[in-house]
Amino acid sequence: MEAPRAVWVAVGSSIEPERSIAAALEALRGPLGLEALSTFYRTPALDRPGDPDFYNGAVLGRSRLEPRAIKFGLLRPLEERLGRARGPDRYAPRTIDLDLVLCGELVVEEQGLALPDPEIRMRAFLAVALLDLTPDLVMPDTGGRLAEEIPASWRGQLAAEEEFTRRLRERVMA
Repeated sequence: MEAPRAVWVAVGSSIEPERSIAAALEALRGPLGLEALSTFYRTPALDRPGDPDFYNGAVLGRSRLEPRAIKFGLLRPLEERLGRARGPDRYAPRTIDLDLVLCGELVVEEQGLALPDPEIRMRAFLAVALLDLTPDLVMPDTGGRLAEEIPASWRGQLAAEEEFTRRLRERVMA
């Protein structure tokens, strides 16, 4: 049997983030054997100044499941159970957003699934959260270190939610 591979999942919420994120992480503990939880960062909704801020972070776990099974068999159904309704506006407020962003050293380009997720190099909150979990993270598509592929200034642009993160770690990682 194949050994479990590392999986990195981005986690975000703008509707009741403390409740929504904790519920998602508790549900992922068993299937992904969570090993680490990044700092969470508060970020404004993209191009939507009237919407609530998002809380964004990431978790590191392990799984024997194939990436498509993780994304569509685990993460999407969990989002639905937690009240996420996907619509045409991909930046709308939401209870939970769970995205498989890396899966071991796999590089995947399929309909509905790209690994590594291209947003890693476009979103400061995602790249920095991944570096919180794995400071020397090597990107499987380029073989380069993520820390060298993103602007160093990104870390300073983010509002770390230290107390929120501490409470989540106590509740979920204990």
